[in-house]
Amino acid sequence: MNNVVFFHEKFVIMNLGDKMEKLNQLTSLLAKDLPIEEILRELNCNRQQLLEYLKKLKAINYYFEYHIFDNKKTILTSNYDSNGTGVNIYSNKEVLSVIAISDIHCGSKSERADLLDEVYNYAIENNIHIIFNLGDLIDGKNSKDPTQKQLEKLYQIYPYDPSITNIVLLGNHDYHSFYYDDYDISEDLFINRDDFIVTGYGLSYVALEKTLIGLHHDLSIVPNPIIHAPAPIHLHGHYHYYKVTTGSLLKIMVPTLSNHIFDYKNTFPGFLKIDFYFNYNKITKVNIQSKILLDRLITTSELDYSVPVLKKKK
Repeated sequence: MNNVVFFHEKFVIMNLGDKMEKLNQLTSLLAKDLPIEEILRELNCNRQQLLEYLKKLKAINYYFEYHIFDNKKTILTSNYDSNGTGVNIYSNKEVLSVIAISDIHCGSKSERADLLDEVYNYAIENNIHIIFNLGDLIDGKNSKDPTQKQLEKLYQIYPYDPSITNIVLLGNHDYHSFYYDDYDISEDLFINRDDFIVTGYGLSYVALEKTLIGLHHDLSIVPNPIIHAPAPIHLHGHYHYYKVTTGSLLKIMVPTLSNHIFDYKNTFPGFLKIDFYFNYNKITKVNIQSKILLDRLITTSELDYSVPVLKKKK
């Protein structure tokens, strides 16, 4: 006789074999707010198997999300709000420092593995544990190498440190493999890099404490999805140069970390250090430092922005 398992009075899964038993077990583990490593141990599975279980849960509209803490602890947990961000970042500090990078284009002649090393050196020296990566990790169809070879190169040149989590939005060059070959590199990244949390393609939102942050990268091939969310801060990849637009919203264009730059913009490869200041778990001020590496690391500009209170529409 088959058993029926209820969890949180909302989801029902029939126990029809080992896979269903694993799904039942996984939903119970998600309800406990556990680190991914512990879920893997309890399920006695690898990351590829866990990915398959999570995909099956998605197929029956079971929602889950990541909770990321500034001490490298990442929790995978149940989420009953289908409109949730999927990624929530928490910190017990009054000021949280992150690094923002974009457009490394691994697999192209413009890739700069040395700059990735410099970013990690800077993060470790300054006790920074979160990197926002705004997309185009690989060069996609523009590269002479197939997608898998580009990913293998990415895993070689992209540093790994157990204290650093990368929040990754995939861009148009990353999307090439999905659009042309029906191959989703986000799954490859999940399996091979436990320090990467992929938020999606083109557009996503993450919650930094109680403030939403929009992540953007023009997909070019297809129109980006339109999601209306009251986010006062937006990070943009794709443009390859640094620019900030202020007003009722803060729009930050993140420079490329490759040699793929535009001479007419008079830009250099670089990255951003961003400090978020909190009051009652909401971001009240943002400090942005633009940094480039010539013969030494140089701060080219610095900007302070006071975050306005966004009023909810009636």
